Amino acid sequence: MTPTKKGSCIAKGGYNEEKHILSIIYDFIDYALLKLGFEKIRCNNAKQIVGTKKSDIQVGPVNIQVKKTTGIFGQVGRYWIDKLVSIIPDLSNVSYILKKTWEFPVVDNKCVRTNCKFNNFSNKELLNLVDTLEKTKIDILKFAFLGDNPEYYPDLFLVSYYKNNTRNKIIVWKTMDIIDYIAEFPVRIRERGTVIEFGPAFTMQRKGGDSGNPTANQLQFKLGSNWLLKDPDFVKKAFVYYF
Repeated sequence: MTPTKKGSCIAKGGYNEEKHILSIIYDFIDYALLKLGFEKIRCNNAKQIVGTKKSDIQVGPVNIQVKKTTGIFGQVGRYWIDKLVSIIPDLSNVSYILKKTWEFPVVDNKCVRTNCKFNNFSNKELLNLVDTLEKTKIDILKFAFLGDNPEYYPDLFLVSYYKNNTRNKIIVWKTMDIIDYIAEFPVRIRERGTVIEFGPAFTMQRKGGDSGNPTANQLQFKLGSNWLLKDPDFVKKAFVYYF
């Protein structure tokens, strides 16, 4: 399967998962809202949100983002570095490092691989990069999980966990609980020199793929949903629904 077809299959799989969750939402939403401290919703007009919004389903006033996972790291957002810097101007002094490392030269509308890694920069530059990311960590995480359109900020983050091609449970967190949890971990550059991690469950990196098209130069935020399950106290904050 080509990278383009693989990406299309992932997108279609996510869209179908949203449709399925929508079809069963009233089986568990009241219990989830009660567990997570929301008021009960008196409505029967849950709907799927069409387009590239951060939220996928809306139930009354509550926005929900839906993710399907087998436990591996999955995308929660992809953006141009310039977009991130426009949202968080404090990153402007380190954006040249991110661009040099993640934005490959484009020739004939295709990315040309380079060997530039974070360790190509001086220790002073890298210390400044990590320090800046640490200081802007909450803003980065909010942008990654909430986006930049307040109308579609997801209140809830719903993960469908699959095993052997079968959905075995749904776990729902308050989106801000996930942001606050990830923010407890320090920022560091992984040993290979191309990925920045915010603890074990969340990374920021070059997207890649896309058949080498320029969009492969976007930065990508990824979440390892299984890592969220390794902390029993954090799981207690969530609503869990088994099939």
